[in-house]
Amino acid sequence: MLNILNAHFGVGAILGPALIAAVGAAHYGAVFLVFALVTLPLMLCLGGIRRTTARTAGGEASPGGTRPQARGRSLGTVLAVFVTLYVLHVAIEAGVGGWEPTHLETVGYSAGAAATATSVYWLMMTVGRFLVAPIALRFSAQSIIAVSCAGMTGCLLLAGVPGLAPYAYAGVGLFIAPIFPTGLPWLSRAAPRARRAGALVIAASMVGGVAAGPVLGRAIELSGVRAVPLLLCVLSAACLAATVWLIRATRPAEDR
Repeated sequence: MLNILNAHFGVGAILGPALIAAVGAAHYGAVFLVFALVTLPLMLCLGGIRRTTARTAGGEASPGGTRPQARGRSLGTVLAVFVTLYVLHVAIEAGVGGWEPTHLETVGYSAGAAATATSVYWLMMTVGRFLVAPIALRFSAQSIIAVSCAGMTGCLLLAGVPGLAPYAYAGVGLFIAPIFPTGLPWLSRAAPRARRAGALVIAASMVGGVAAGPVLGRAIELSGVRAVPLLLCVLSAACLAATVWLIRATRPAEDR
């Protein structure tokens, strides 16, 4: 459900600018006002939401469950690695979105082609979250995130090849899509006693988006625009390493 919710966030991000373009920028204030008014009655639906404990098809406790999995590791360390994973992945998301058009133009693509490829990247993030929703019913969050990080790393390596770069960036969007929403249930199961863990991780992950601009900008200034995929690939490899560590750290003792 988190993947589906985040996918609809992407739908709004895609259709919103298109709607503004259709009605004209002079009327954007009225469009925002209408959407704001439409959200008010939706708040009435929140009264039916309550904290429950359910079981998934695999028998694991849902995010509201009480099955602790972070054994043998301190809760603080597990949360710190989750924060690291989220910070790095948001930095990659923002880094690709911000630097993909510049990189593509540097390696020979026109400005129009670079802009279109970047739009496709964001589109693939939305598509990826819809696609992973049924997959999440059959495979664990750990497996999905591990595959996502591995695929994201491979695609960023391929993005260093000019002829493959636009397609590789689209692949990055597809693989990065499930990480943010899929990781939150995993975090809830790994740290069931940390009731505010999700809020902490989400808030901290925004650091990745804020820091990505100046940090990547400085690194690119030193190494050149052509190094953008390689620099992002290093961050992606760190995401994969953090995921592997978390899989081992949150595995139940009887399964080790």
